[in-house]
Parts: sequence; C-alpha cells; structure tokens
Amino acid sequence: MVDIGAFAEALHGRPYARPASAVAEYVGAVRSLLHGGPPGPAGPLFPLGAALPPAAAPTPEIAAGVLRPGVAQAAGRTADTAVSWMTPPEYVRDVLLPALEEGARAAGRPDPGWSPSCTPRSPAGAAAP
Repeated sequence: MVDIGAFAEALHGRPYARPASAVAEYVGAVRSLLHGGPPGPAGPLFPLGAALPPAAAPTPEIAAGVLRPGVAQAAGRTADTAVSWMTPPEYVRDVLLPALEEGARAAGRPDPGWSPSCTPRSPAGAAAP
C-alpha cells in the first residue's frame, strides 16, 4: 500500500498539509485539461502551464481515490467517481457515501448517483467461499 504522505514528500519535499485540498486542486486541473481548457488557475501544488491538443475521443471519467471523509468530500465536489480499496462496506455506506454526497451538494453538482461497486477477492491460494 502507498503511504500518500511519503509519496507527496518524495514529490514535493514535504507531505501535503491538506490532502483533501490537494485532491480537489489536482482533479480540477485534470478536468479542465480534459475539457480542452487550460488547467485553470495555477494552484500551489500543481502549477500546470499546459493544455492538451484537441482529441477526437470521448472525455474519460475522472476518478479520485478516497479513504477518509475529507477527501471523499473533495471528490464529491470535483470528481466523477471515487475509488476505494479494502474498505469495509459499512464504512463506505456510513462514512464515504455521505461525504461524497455532501461534497457534491456543496459544489452545486447534481447527484452523481454514487453507487459502490465491490469485487470480492480471495487471498492467493485460499479457497473461494
């Protein structure tokens, strides 16, 4: 599993002070680029100064990885979908989905209809139930 603090520190020389803000800034820049615009106002973490050439392809959905409610709220404000890993269903239902919905409402986004999708997996060599 990736330690996001260590990863951010390796990229920027320090961990993100506010991970949810970093997610929102990054997803916003990616969304702007994929929709043919500039990356939007240059943020302090991702000061992109580029644009993508037009492409004859559908715009992909933008996903954000979420494990905690603050980042889930940021994803709700900015992303099309959220991805989590090894997360108990009750936590998704009781914590992440409400945070995603709260973020979408706060941004005035229509209800994206968040729906959890789980793929059960068995440890290598274990018999499936």
